[in-house]
Amino acid sequence: MAHVEMQLAAIALASGQPGETIALVDSAIPVVQRSDNPALMATLMLLKAEALEQTGRLDAARALRLDSAPWARYGFGTDAVVKTRMREIAAVGARGNNG
Repeated sequence: MAHVEMQLAAIALASGQPGETIALVDSAIPVVQRSDNPALMATLMLLKAEALEQTGRLDAARALRLDSAPWARYGFGTDAVVKTRMREIAAVGARGNNG
């Protein structure tokens, strides 16, 4: 279910629905923490950071991106892969900002 909620959160983000994105991510995070899936955790955190940015909460978004870094490095491996994933999620967020 956490994977499904991640996909739904990405769709909500791309649709310009940051509140829905945050709600879906917040619902999935406890499950992912228990399952120890660092790549999924990082993805959820980055989606939420983009949603926070869409709502103008720039400091919270920046802090969450920093908090996601250890999860991302552990889950995705190299810094190059982490940066690619961050760019992909930022692109989804940009679609939501452009309507």
